[in-house]
Amino acid sequence: MAATARSSTALLNAVTKPKTLSPPHLTSAYQREAVGTIVKATGDGDGSVLRFARVRSSDRVTGLSILNAALAGATGAIVGFYETVDNGGAMVGTGNQLTVSQSIAAATTTKTGILSGLAAADGEKRVWEVLGLAADPGKDYDIAMTLVTAGAVAGAITLFVTYVSGN
Repeated sequence: MAATARSSTALLNAVTKPKTLSPPHLTSAYQREAVGTIVKATGDGDGSVLRFARVRSSDRVTGLSILNAALAGATGAIVGFYETVDNGGAMVGTGNQLTVSQSIAAATTTKTGILSGLAAADGEKRVWEVLGLAADPGKDYDIAMTLVTAGAVAGAITLFVTYVSGN
């Protein structure tokens, strides 16, 4: 095989003649962080949905981190994009999770990255593109956690969502 040189979309745009302006979600946007803390109650059972943050469909999620108390028995959680409560509140799609099978049974006392559900090919995509939509609907989505196996212990969970604003 021959050696090759490849460039990202933003770098290809920079060298075209005439230059093509790259969209701000790739090159000139400010990174932002939304953070939310929820205290899981002992009565929160399997299937409970905990909503932590809100992003726009035009945003690009770049990181997801967690801190949590030891929640014995809470061995499975899915973090993904959800419609806002005003739009029905359901998880958007089934293949669009940000994290699958996240255990929160042991305490996480150091901010730990858990963004594992996006493919490498999704790195430049905005929320609406990750969701497979044909166009930007211009709306908000919640980032929420579904407790697949909730356990019976109460304790705090904090999610940090790092994103680049599409505006």
